Amino acid sequence: MSTATRAMQIEHLSKSAALGSIAIIGDICLDIIYRSKESTEKSAETKLPVNHVFQMTATPGGAAQVAVICKKLGIGKVDLFGILGDDFAGRELLRSLKDAGVGTSHTLIQKTQWKTQVYHKWYIGNSENTRHDIGWDNKLSEETCTALLHSIEANLETYDCVLINQQVLSGIHNRNFVEGLSRIATQNKAGIHWLSDLRVDEDFFPSTVHKMNYSEAVAIATKLGLMYQSNEYTSTDICLLLADYWKKLVIITLGQDGAIASDGKDLFVEQGFHIIKEVDSVGAGDAFFAGMALAYCQQGSNTEVLRLGNLASGVFVQKDRYPSG
Repeated sequence: MSTATRAMQIEHLSKSAALGSIAIIGDICLDIIYRSKESTEKSAETKLPVNHVFQMTATPGGAAQVAVICKKLGIGKVDLFGILGDDFAGRELLRSLKDAGVGTSHTLIQKTQWKTQVYHKWYIGNSENTRHDIGWDNKLSEETCTALLHSIEANLETYDCVLINQQVLSGIHNRNFVEGLSRIATQNKAGIHWLSDLRVDEDFFPSTVHKMNYSEAVAIATKLGLMYQSNEYTSTDICLLLADYWKKLVIITLGQDGAIASDGKDLFVEQGFHIIKEVDSVGAGDAFFAGMALAYCQQGSNTEVLRLGNLASGVFVQKDRYPSG
């Protein structure tokens, strides 16, 4: 296929993005990043060193970041299904999501045993220091679980595509929620495209299209008993094994080397980008996931799904060149 043909197909998909409608189900997080420099100052109370913060940013993370990127890609309707705490971080996330045009009417508040997931990330220069997390001990209540599953099932027919994001161990994906959501996805009464991106090596949603990085692919393939000595398998081998196991499209991202995919029959390859300037890979996987959704909203082929995911990720990592994503 010529470069011109490829460009025309992608342009067509992008122009019709406003007609797309997607639901994102997952762990809603807030990333607070502190950039500081060392100083000679010491605390008068503790005598410990004091670092001077010169920049602080708060941005949506996890499923919330996927939702925001989907809106930046031009997808018309993007609704977020998940849980927030009744706290400052939850209110800040709702404000930020609404400003981005993300639908939050299905984002529920659990007032007890749930704090909004916050990652406090501290940088001195370009080096990340110890992270401080809030929400590590969250417990999804039975009432909230039931309400969220009901909200998902009641609104499914309004979406072209559903994205499942699992980000943290103490998030919404407890046993009851996973079983309920897997049942809904497997039934798939409306013929919707279901995609999943999980951090854990669990076979939670076997009926979905799976997107993962290489390390995640090795972990889940090993757990499923598909491979025994990881050093004897290439990324292509693992992709083909997983696709044959699930009988669904599997995409494995390979960082600067691009990405590969298989539907169990064919293998698809997208090369990485030659970027000569420094990149920031944080959030690249979320951008890839959003690019996949853009393609699926327009009934894109497997090749286009892989290509648009790779393109979205390649742009997103160039934060200096494209600061708004």
